[in-house]
Amino acid sequence: MDNLEIERELYIEIGRGLDAEGLGSNRRSLDALADDGKVWFSGRLSHIRSAVCGSRNVQSALEARDTRELLTSIIVLVAGQCPRGVSAVIVATLILKLGVKEMCAGLTGPAGEAQN
Repeated sequence: MDNLEIERELYIEIGRGLDAEGLGSNRRSLDALADDGKVWFSGRLSHIRSAVCGSRNVQSALEARDTRELLTSIIVLVAGQCPRGVSAVIVATLILKLGVKEMCAGLTGPAGEAQN
């Protein structure tokens, strides 16, 4: 499975969570679920960036190249952004796949500073 397939699967899981909470489009195809997941993630991205990119724990984990601590820190930070049906673990994993440094590039705050 390549990175694009993995990202698609993560978006599908977000879409399934949204459907479970009645927040998705109630379309059941995998493409529709992936689309719902992408729309939700894109809509929350600025809030997620603010939480993740400003975190000293994320910065420390990036500097130490500690993936486990990075994932744990991101899960804690995004949990409040996720509706009940959407797993913070899935969202955090998606952020890692997309790249924390890339997501935070050009932003102020500890994780953003690491990118410059």
